[in-house]
Amino acid sequence: MDVSVGAAESDEHRDLRAAVGEIAAPYGGDYYVQHARAGRECAELWQALGDTGFIGVNVPEEYGGAAAGSPS
Repeated sequence: MDVSVGAAESDEHRDLRAAVGEIAAPYGGDYYVQHARAGRECAELWQALGDTGFIGVNVPEEYGGAAAGSPS
């Protein structure tokens, strides 16, 4: 699935999106919807993202994140 955000996207953002997409892919496209409808947390996906260091990547560095927020 291509979810391009346009020409403003940097190589870093494209690589980040691809890496997170690979981690999320095994859960399938309906994973979040099914959990949300059932009122359940998406703990397995969050755990997988945390295990690979992707929690907080969009948080500014001064707050402990990696400052990889949305492309501008």
